[in-house]
Amino acid sequence: MQLLLTTLANAIIGFIVGACGVSGFLLPMFYTALTDFSVPEALVLSYWVFVISSPLGFVGCKDKMAREKKTLGWLCVGSAIGAVLGVKLNSFFSPKGVKIILYIVVLLAGIYIVINESRKKASDEKRSPKLDSKPFMLAFGIITGAVCALGGSGGPILVMPLLATMGMEVHTAMAVGLLDSLFVSVPAFVGYVRNVNLSDLTLYMVVVLLAYCISMFIGRKLSSKVPSKPLKMVVGVFSVIIAVYMIITTI
Repeated sequence: MQLLLTTLANAIIGFIVGACGVSGFLLPMFYTALTDFSVPEALVLSYWVFVISSPLGFVGCKDKMAREKKTLGWLCVGSAIGAVLGVKLNSFFSPKGVKIILYIVVLLAGIYIVINESRKKASDEKRSPKLDSKPFMLAFGIITGAVCALGGSGGPILVMPLLATMGMEVHTAMAVGLLDSLFVSVPAFVGYVRNVNLSDLTLYMVVVLLAYCISMFIGRKLSSKVPSKPLKMVVGVFSVIIAVYMIITTI
């Protein structure tokens, strides 16, 4: 039953990610709330999918990042360093504490999606000079990488809105977030995988990878036929409701 639930969850979330670019952050919460996986196992399975799916999602987006090449490397290096720190910080929390952090990340992500999809399209923000500052982008990467790795998320759900707020073009910010996710996910996966018996997860890793990536590919192919805005709103509202419920029942 657990294998079936895990397959279905990854297929559904993968499809939504392919169709509208959001919902990957729900994976860690699903694993910790509805399965018997330990917190480290949940994080390993989540980051395993993120490691493989981030490059797939990035395909077709790289041409949007020409302006960011000067500081993109600094952001990615900072994110990798931050991810290592996030894994280290995670070890100081109890399993219950880590679950609450996961649920808070989902709650904040859901709130952001709801607010972003509810408001009228705003004019582009003036580009902040911080986006062209190597020291700032390095520090930004370290902080966001640590938060993502600690809370079980990739990069887009945190990095993308913050970059857009600073004036980076939205589609460019999404492309940067997808690339950045790889530099968060690889160190996080390597860090968390040392705390699990990998042989117990081998079958699950194969199944979730196939379910997620195939569904994401289908979602991307059908994205022009799927109403993105209502789907994002449903994901956002669902995320808020389920995260609040899980926080209340966990505390």
